[in-house]
Amino acid sequence: METEIFTTEPMTESPTESPTESNTEPPVEYENIEFIHEENEITADDGTVLFKSHVDYPQISTGNQEVDDIINQYYLDQKEFYLSDDSIHAEKEDLQEYYELRLSNDGCWAPYEWNMETSVKYCSEDYVSFYNLTYVFTLGAHGYPSDYSKNYSLKTGEELTFDDIFTDDFKPFAEEYIVTELEKREEECQFWEDYKEQVKKRIDKETNWYLTQNGFLITFSPYEIASFGKGIIEVEIPYEDMQKYIKNAPL
Repeated sequence: METEIFTTEPMTESPTESPTESNTEPPVEYENIEFIHEENEITADDGTVLFKSHVDYPQISTGNQEVDDIINQYYLDQKEFYLSDDSIHAEKEDLQEYYELRLSNDGCWAPYEWNMETSVKYCSEDYVSFYNLTYVFTLGAHGYPSDYSKNYSLKTGEELTFDDIFTDDFKPFAEEYIVTELEKREEECQFWEDYKEQVKKRIDKETNWYLTQNGFLITFSPYEIASFGKGIIEVEIPYEDMQKYIKNAPL
C-alpha cells in the first residue's frame, strides 16, 4: 500500500463570519487541509492485477483537537473501507476464480476498481464542505461514478444541517428553485418522470449538498433523475438569491 501526502490548493476564506455575503476584500488563504493518497492492489497467482483501489482523503488541522479528530476519523474510516482486502469487491479467492473463468471463456480481463476522491468546495472559519466522488468498476459495460458531500462545523465538528445555516423557509424555496432550474434543461436532459419528486426527497433528507464560494449547490448522481450518460447533474443557488433564508449568526 502506497501513501503520498500533498496539500490542497489554497482555499479562499470569506472575509465575513458566514458564507452569505459577497467577497469585497481579497480572499484569505486557508492551508490547514492536506490530502493523503493511498493505493491498494490485489494480484492473481500469476501476477495479474485483480483489484485496484485508491483514495484521496483529507486531514484537517484547525487547532481544535476535538474537531480535528471527529472530521479526520470519518475519512480514516472511509480510507480503510475502500482499501480493505475484505471489502465486497476485493476478496481474492472469488476474484481469482472469476479471473480464471474469464480467461477460459474469452480471455478478457480488466481489474475491478473501487476509488474515492475528496475535494474541498468551501472553507471558512466556521464551515467546511467536502465533496466525495466515488467510482466502482466490476467488469460491466462501464464503471459507475456516484457522489456525496460532508459539511462540518469547524466550531464543534458536527455535521451541518439546513437548520444550522438556513431559516425554516429555506427548504420550500430551495425545492422550487431547483425544480425551476431543472425545467430549463428538460429537453436536453430528458429527466425521468418522477424527477421533481426526487428533488423533494433530496431536500427533505438534506443530502448531496455543499457550500461553494458562490452559493449552495446540490447534486444528483447518474441514474437518479436522468440516464447514465447525463452524468452528475448539479444545480447551484447563488447566495444573492437566497439572502433572506440565511441566518445572520454563525455557528
